[in-house]
Amino acid sequence: MSGRIVTGIALIAAMFALAACSTVPPQPQPPQPSEPSLPSLAAISREAEPGLYTKAFVAEAIRRYDAEGRDATIAHFNTTDSVDGEWYLFIISEAGEVLVHSAIPENVGLFVEKPLGIDANGYDFGAAMLAVTEAGSWISYVYENPTRGNFLETKHAWVIRHDGLIFGSGWYQVIRYDAPPPQQQTPTDPDKVVA
Repeated sequence: MSGRIVTGIALIAAMFALAACSTVPPQPQPPQPSEPSLPSLAAISREAEPGLYTKAFVAEAIRRYDAEGRDATIAHFNTTDSVDGEWYLFIISEAGEVLVHSAIPENVGLFVEKPLGIDANGYDFGAAMLAVTEAGSWISYVYENPTRGNFLETKHAWVIRHDGLIFGSGWYQVIRYDAPPPQQQTPTDPDKVVA
């Protein structure tokens, strides 16, 4: 009987030794590429680099959100003090509710679904915004430009998901002055069509 106990102990010891030898040490993970840090807003020319300025504007809003929290960020960006020319922040919940829109305050509480999220060309930019990921995406659509009499112009927006919210901002580009593009639906006020 003592021979069986010794054999059993030896077998268990051998199993532990084998397990210790076959354990592969964890391999170091290669560094993940990170997005290059954006310069400060003051270091970017809005006119010369509107895309870079837009990304930095949104990144600054996300930094504020991370530092001050949701309520303080929403309160700040729902004021006209947060507007920088054509650049204003919008924040959308995962459900599609507009939480921040200082340029058009009537949009707060609405959802970026039909009809709000459909532009004059029939493009469903609301669905595109709701589908954005943490990597971010450029979305271009026709929208009212509050800095130029609410004329319809092409808006280029940088939109990114962060902490369950969708942050975005953009700039406007006048493409056509004479008439809507051929496939554009007639807006409610055709005299204001610029893009």
